[in-house]
Amino acid sequence: MMIRHASTRSTAFRQLILAGLAWLLTGGPGVSLAAQAVSVSPTALFLDQAERSGRLNLVNEGDVPAEVEIDFAFGYARSDSLGRVSVPLSESAAPGEPTLVPYLRAFPRRLRLAPGQQGMVRVLVTAPPELEGGEYWARVMVSSTGAEASVEERAGGAAVRINLRSVVAVATNYRHGEVETSLMVDTASATALTESVQLLLDLDRGGNAAWLGQVQAEIVDPDGRVFGSTAQDVAVYRALRWGVRVPLDRPLDGGPFAVRYTLSPERPDAGPGDILTAPAVRGSVPIG
Repeated sequence: MMIRHASTRSTAFRQLILAGLAWLLTGGPGVSLAAQAVSVSPTALFLDQAERSGRLNLVNEGDVPAEVEIDFAFGYARSDSLGRVSVPLSESAAPGEPTLVPYLRAFPRRLRLAPGQQGMVRVLVTAPPELEGGEYWARVMVSSTGAEASVEERAGGAAVRINLRSVVAVATNYRHGEVETSLMVDTASATALTESVQLLLDLDRGGNAAWLGQVQAEIVDPDGRVFGSTAQDVAVYRALRWGVRVPLDRPLDGGPFAVRYTLSPERPDAGPGDILTAPAVRGSVPIG
């Protein structure tokens, strides 16, 4: 997840974490917010007792030097009644949440990258051996700001200088002791729209670790002919309502129609051992 915003103080990054912002903040009409392009890979870290450290590779793809700062936040995917998913972030977690934030360290915490320069940050977990078994979550926040002069926006006789900052949130999962996961669909519904079908899945996770995988959905008629399909990555940390928009390849003539779905614990961008094994979940729901 990448966040770009404008700030006028060096404390803006911590304010961003406290507020849990997940949208773009702009400085006003006519201001170009082409924030520094510092790329980060990988986009997720999976650590455990055998491998307590991970590496983030940074590249300054912009044309000015970039100041990079590393911080940590807690947050995971949540949804509203319409299946819209967001990731609210905070410095601390509510009691009972499996937060990894207190046990994370980064080396270095700050660095400067010249245009085109590459850098590396080592992320280390310092969890004690007596930690209760399960999976613990955090986000490594990689914040970058251009080291040159900030943008100036003039409105009438007033001038405001705006520092451009981008933040990349890297999901970090630490598995301690025995971990397992499972998934079930509590309820499912499908509604026909103008050029697509909206599928809503109420997902409930079992075990003590997040369920990571992919949902594949296709619109079919009684003869099994496919009228549209899609595939999306899914991360289920807690109970989640997931909305899937399935585009139509052709009009829904005849019928009745249904959406056939499969939730598989596999993703094309995941490495060996990143995804915990679990049974796939399959089902079908008529289109209302």
